[in-house]
Amino acid sequence: MDIARITLLLLAALMAAEAAWAVARPTAMRQRVRTLLDHGGITGPLHRFFWGAALLLWALAWTGQDWPQRTLFFLGVLAMAAGIWGQRPEATEQWYNFFLGRRTSTGIRAIYSLELALAALLAGVAIYAP
Repeated sequence: MDIARITLLLLAALMAAEAAWAVARPTAMRQRVRTLLDHGGITGPLHRFFWGAALLLWALAWTGQDWPQRTLFFLGVLAMAAGIWGQRPEATEQWYNFFLGRRTSTGIRAIYSLELALAALLAGVAIYAP
């Protein structure tokens, strides 16, 4: 198993853990993120985090042209786009409002169910792709 597959499995495990908690306790997820935003726990140079993640994913994808490397490259593109969008003022507040703030518990569960499906897809690419 190469580094790209291991990285995809790690990302899938993190995504699945977060999504499972949010599906099980959507209001607790909303309250925790709101608390972090109010106390400045996740604000600041968010765009630098995403740029760093993009560069790391691209460095890991550099070694080959298999599906795991292509998937890491695509995730790097998404991280770079999030970094560019994260430069805007109030970006974290806008993300919060879109994904959690204005959603009912059912809506939060639906969004995080999609994240759980994406985590399963990433794990499938890591395990079964040629």
